[in-house]
Formats: sequence, structure tokens, C-alpha cells
Amino acid sequence: LCENGITDVPKPEAFDAKNGLAVYQFVRGRRLNASEIGKTQIDLAINFLRSLKQIKNSLGSRNLSNASEAVFSVTDLMENIRYRLSRLSGICYFGENYEKLSNFLRSEFEPALKKIESWSKSLFNPTPTWIDSQISLEQRTLSPSDFGFHNALQTDKGRLIFLDFEYFGWDDPAKMISDFLLHPALDLTAQLGSYFYSQMLEVFEEQRDLEQRIKVYYPLLGLKWCTILLNEFTQEHLARRCFADNAASDPACQAKQIEKAKSMLEKVLSEYDLFPY
Repeated sequence: LCENGITDVPKPEAFDAKNGLAVYQFVRGRRLNASEIGKTQIDLAINFLRSLKQIKNSLGSRNLSNASEAVFSVTDLMENIRYRLSRLSGICYFGENYEKLSNFLRSEFEPALKKIESWSKSLFNPTPTWIDSQISLEQRTLSPSDFGFHNALQTDKGRLIFLDFEYFGWDDPAKMISDFLLHPALDLTAQLGSYFYSQMLEVFEEQRDLEQRIKVYYPLLGLKWCTILLNEFTQEHLARRCFADNAASDPACQAKQIEKAKSMLEKVLSEYDLFPY
């Protein structure tokens, strides 16, 4: 990114490829709270995503891998959701929270998944190619994957520096846009969400089917977010959370995540057939 003139990221100072180590510029800044996010901050985010699109054909970009859990068709996305569901459904532990998890998946999440999957398949006649076949390389973009103001610092001069590119790579812009709108850490107002959406359609104006893809991806990605919010029930993520924060092992944290997943599912079911932006 730095080699291609993008300066809204920490500058790499040195790296050791053999040992997997890197040193980056220290960014003096602070995280924004939700009340501070307005049109100015949304514009900075849009400009950053636009700049990623502009360098996608630059030297070295084609050598980059896909973003973490990238999807290039509805089939790809459905497979990812079902994989995450099977991982959660396969957890066999005792305790009140695990019983709540099992009940939520069986009685609420799975019926919603079937309902929205059926809805997505019945929307179009004839069926667009991007339902089952992956979009072309030309339609893909570079994406941070986990993008939002939760991974940004504002400097004293008002600049936003975007952080955390461990999931970076090639992805469908429809997924990138939908994830930004859905991300639980952002909690965008309807007005800001609509503004971001309309501006991103202009950034990718050459993709005439992007709006259709977003309207199908949006509720499905909402379902995926339900499973992401339940990561604390998996051993891998529980160990990771506990390493970063001992409070993550508290049963109250797991109970809270179930409530967040339920709230996300309610949002999805209320919006899936009437895109809110």
C-alpha cells in the first residue's frame, strides 16, 4: 500500500520474512466512539476503499492472496455459513450457556437460514451467474476484510489511520460493502449507512449487477455475523480471547454473545426482503 502511495496506514519500518517479524510506525491517535462518527469519517473510509480499488492492477497486487473467508458467489457464502454452523453445532459441552447455544441454533438460526436461502434463490429468473459461479477477477477488489472505525485511529490533525490487515486480500466488493454496513462494532445510523452505500455504488459504478449482489449478500452475511458473534464458544477463539482478556472466559461473556447473535438475527429477519439502505 505504501509503495502505491496510500499513506492512511502505519508505515512499515523493517521486516524479517524468514522469522515472520515486522516493525511498523507507531501511530499517535485514539479510537473514535460511535457518537463521533459522521459524514467526514465516512468519507475518509470511502476514500480509503476507493484507493484500494485504484491500485488493484498495480505491480504486485495480483500476487496477493484472497482475503480471509473471501466469497465470490452466493454458493461460496452459503458454504461458509454452513461450515460455521456445523462447527458450532458440533460443540459438545455441558452448561447453561451451551444449552442456550444449541437451542438458538436449532430453533432460531437454522430455520432463518433455510428461509433466507430459499428467498435468495427465488429472487431472479433467470438465475444470475454469480449465484453459483464466481465473479471475474476484474470485478474483485482489494479489501481489508475486517474494515471499520474499530480498526482505525484518529490523529490530532483529524487524519484516520487504518490498522489491522491480517485478513487483507481479494474479495467481492459486495461482501466488503455489506460487512461494513453490518459490523456490530460500527452501529451506523440509517442516514450514514445510506450515504456510505450510495457512495460505494458510485465507486464501483462499472459493475451494473453490484446492487443486486449486495441485496442478496446483505442478509446472508448478517447470518454469518450471527455465527461470528458466537466464536467464544469454540475452543480456538475462546483460547485466543482468554489470552487477550481473561474476562473472555467468564460465562457471562458467552451469555452476552448469545444475546448479540439473537439481536443480529432479529435485524436480518426484519430486513432481508427489504434492503434498508
